Amino acid sequence: MQGHTRDTDPHSGRPAGSGFVLLPQGRTPAPTGRGLQFAAATHEGLVRERNEDAHALMPEIGAALVADGMGGRLGGAEASRFAIETMRALLAEAARHGPPSAEALDHAARAANARIHHIAQSEPELCGMGTTIAGVWAHGCRACIVHVGDTRVYLLRGGALCRLTADHTIAAAYLAAGIVDMEQAARAPYRHALTRALGPQPEVEPETRVVALRPGDRLLICSDGLTEEVSEAAIGAVLVARQDAETTADFLVKRALARGGRDNVTAVVIDVHGCPLFVA
Repeated sequence: MQGHTRDTDPHSGRPAGSGFVLLPQGRTPAPTGRGLQFAAATHEGLVRERNEDAHALMPEIGAALVADGMGGRLGGAEASRFAIETMRALLAEAARHGPPSAEALDHAARAANARIHHIAQSEPELCGMGTTIAGVWAHGCRACIVHVGDTRVYLLRGGALCRLTADHTIAAAYLAAGIVDMEQAARAPYRHALTRALGPQPEVEPETRVVALRPGDRLLICSDGLTEEVSEAAIGAVLVARQDAETTADFLVKRALARGGRDNVTAVVIDVHGCPLFVA
């Protein structure tokens, strides 16, 4: 069963137009490709002993991924690594046969889930391991997005920040149902409890969407180590400052550390410099 896919311009609501490695801690710029500039920064934080986030930049096909291993569980770092390894291989293969698609991202996320779950069932010390995932695969003036869990994707356009993903958490579900308000959800002790993740169950329902891109857009993929420490307003202010992608990713991570750094934190920034199919 395919996850729900939307194909829209996130601001206007109109229909949308038509050699990488796991990256280590620190700043990682990637060369411009397909009119896009990629950069990433990551840190284990000031409390955790190791970094259970993983990410990959794939500028040659216009893709980027961020995974956040489930904290407090055995195998969190392994789960995020398996997710990135599996999805990057499948996306590289898919790119040989056609343009970006939500279906390819959905398939890659499901395959990653199946691999992680199988390994967890086979190796008792990794039983229960899981990870979030969020990814962007862009080409021309379209970006396909996938996510499972609470790793987020944002779009900055014209100074306005739009969240493109909805957290798969108990707190988000309660908020959507009107059981709690925004302030209560932000303080709730269960706010990190995931309703979907890669690995814990034999099957998962990824959420996908397709959005239109315009020259000057800026995309952010980030783990909750950023959003738990830095407000969306503050994140938007950093993104709108229009520093280069590498400086921006680095500054976002440093801002999270300055606010406490209680979790691993990863930020991937994607700048859209050109959109060959865009018509104003």
